[in-house]
Amino acid sequence: MTARTQKLLVRLRTAINITLICTPVCFVLYLLSFLLFYDNSIGYFDPGPLPSLSLACCIAPLLALAVYLLCVGKQQPDDSSFSFPAPGGNPCAWIPAVGLVLFAAYRVYLLIAGGITLFSVLLPVFSLLSAVYFFMVVRNLCPSGDLLPLAGFAPLLLCALLTAYTYFDMFVEMNSPQKLYLQFSLVSFMLYVTSELRYPLHKPAPRMTVFFGASTLLIGSAGFVCSTVAYLCGILTSADYFSQSLLGICFFCYTLARLITFSRNLARLPETDMGAEAERTEASEEVQS
Repeated sequence: MTARTQKLLVRLRTAINITLICTPVCFVLYLLSFLLFYDNSIGYFDPGPLPSLSLACCIAPLLALAVYLLCVGKQQPDDSSFSFPAPGGNPCAWIPAVGLVLFAAYRVYLLIAGGITLFSVLLPVFSLLSAVYFFMVVRNLCPSGDLLPLAGFAPLLLCALLTAYTYFDMFVEMNSPQKLYLQFSLVSFMLYVTSELRYPLHKPAPRMTVFFGASTLLIGSAGFVCSTVAYLCGILTSADYFSQSLLGICFFCYTLARLITFSRNLARLPETDMGAEAERTEASEEVQS
């Protein structure tokens, strides 16, 4: 393992640890903002410092993580030195798989009760296709090659459909925090899954994976977890958004488990002697000169 790779590993693990510390802080601040400042009659927060503070506590770590991870050169590390755990054979994928099946059943019920529209047809279809992808991940089917990434397009399209569905929803204000948090959470998870799909193709991007995983947790603490608690407390009332938030919690738990697994894998990697590595690098440069 080279010194460059070792430094990258330290940065990745530090970024994950920062995310795991900041996520519960963001959740508590968002929840207090909903409990104390959210006005459901207009769909916005009342003026106050806490909503702004909760937003800042989400954006600031994301900006810091982006700078911290991208400070390393763009050269990819040696795949033989370390690897983000590939999606295949991952038992935590049961969580989104089961959640997607239940969400598809709920959307079919709405389809029967409310009539046929574009979204009412596409959402249950892509929910089931997404469940198939996560079942493939659980069973470690097609761990390499093009089939698993091809199946992985289903959750990407589902997240895009859900984002568009909430965007065009006329019953909630266009820039309502309820809608914006959910949309950005879905987009973050979509980008995270996109980065994961690079691993079966042997084109890993660990910095991108960790960053989008961090954004899913930090933003999802509001758009997924906090929104669900707010619904249970009677602050938010839309059953449609509640179902999406419950599905989002499945995405949140999956991402959390993946990042924790990656961090543990990094901790078990053998340490390298940085000083010896630097001496070998300098010696090779002297020989070349």
